[in-house]
Amino acid sequence: MLGAYSLLKVIESELQAYLSATKGRVGRCLALIQAASEVQEQGAVDDRDTFLHGVRDLLNAQAGLSTYVSAPGIVQQISGLHSDLMALQSDLENSLPEDRNRCINELCTLIQSLQQLLFASSTTAQPILTPRPLMKELDEMEKINAKLSAAVEEVTLEHCKKNEIVKHHSQEVGLQRRVFVDFFCNPERLRSQVRELTARVRALQDS
Repeated sequence: MLGAYSLLKVIESELQAYLSATKGRVGRCLALIQAASEVQEQGAVDDRDTFLHGVRDLLNAQAGLSTYVSAPGIVQQISGLHSDLMALQSDLENSLPEDRNRCINELCTLIQSLQQLLFASSTTAQPILTPRPLMKELDEMEKINAKLSAAVEEVTLEHCKKNEIVKHHSQEVGLQRRVFVDFFCNPERLRSQVRELTARVRALQDS
């Protein structure tokens, strides 16, 4: 019984850590979207601006709709993504905790049933054979424990993979964030960086 209780505590701890990490990522996404929504741009995007056209293509791939290439259109699509993000956050805060609590309650009920079966003959000194209902419950408990162990192992493996990705690609992640922020908050600096990189590439090709 102590092993089952310890397993439940480990699962609860993993779920709490996963929920906390997810809320942190949602908060960072909301901050980026808020920064993007505060930038006011008007007019169509220059057809020669391949970067903004690439952003448009990414947004269209997400939304499944084709939108005229303009700064307001891009902001509108980002606002739509923000609405989807809020809906997912609502599910994360409401539906997932309910499912987790229901699963824990069902496991606790099963454990209580096992306890009642185990101590049903505690008032007699005569040994008794394991009853058939108890055998069925024990088999079911072993199956549930195997599923829970696999779930915990899967969550732990995903955490390790994500940590390795962040550790080995921290510079790339930082660069992607700076490009995203510069696109909405400081486009001139982003254009300057693009021109500088283009000049370097041409210089290398000429040499």
